[in-house]
Amino acid sequence: RDDQTHRRLSDLSAEHGLWGCTRCSLCTERCPKHLCVRDLIVRLGQLAWAEGLRADPGAERCGEVMAWVRDTGRAHELRLPPRTEGIVKTPARVSPAARALSGGEAGADDPVPVERLEELRAILNAAEERE
Repeated sequence: RDDQTHRRLSDLSAEHGLWGCTRCSLCTERCPKHLCVRDLIVRLGQLAWAEGLRADPGAERCGEVMAWVRDTGRAHELRLPPRTEGIVKTPARVSPAARALSGGEAGADDPVPVERLEELRAILNAAEERE
């Protein structure tokens, strides 16, 4: 469209921006024009990632999940806060982690295995080559 793509994506990547989306899809449900707003937010995230806008904790979280899946074949949500938000902010995450454990959403020593790991690794590698 013009030469301001990086600046616009940078503005959207600021705190409480596109990386702060909780993926609840409420925006899509409430859109009076029946737009798939959640899909648009995903596309903006992809564009921001491609532009190298990865300093936000949400973007760092995506990178950590991708690295763990590639390296171990597992994604472990409870181990993300120390790596993406640091030790200082991690205690604030103890309560959500406790709720996840008590609700059966995550196991302390039983991370969810990734099926068809080699295929996923091939996709991740191909995506990195395109960057």
